[in-house]
Amino acid sequence: MNTPADVSKDWLKTRITVEHAEAKHMVPNPRLGEKPVAFGFVNEHRREFLACTQNSDELWEYSSSDHSWEHFAGREGIALVRKGEGHC
Repeated sequence: MNTPADVSKDWLKTRITVEHAEAKHMVPNPRLGEKPVAFGFVNEHRREFLACTQNSDELWEYSSSDHSWEHFAGREGIALVRKGEGHC
């Protein structure tokens, strides 16, 4: 997971819900059990992430600039935004 300072506001693309994020990132793997698990082997990080959320927080999908991807330094993920600033 990236720290808040690592994600530029310019990278924020789409506001999402927890349910959307979990559904999009279900991982089927026999080592995790019979049913797919949200975020697979990093599910514990998901739990820690959600534990620090507050009702007014927003989740955003983010992606770094095209330039960063062209230079093999692109990053994407989910950011927690609180009062307009990155958090957790």
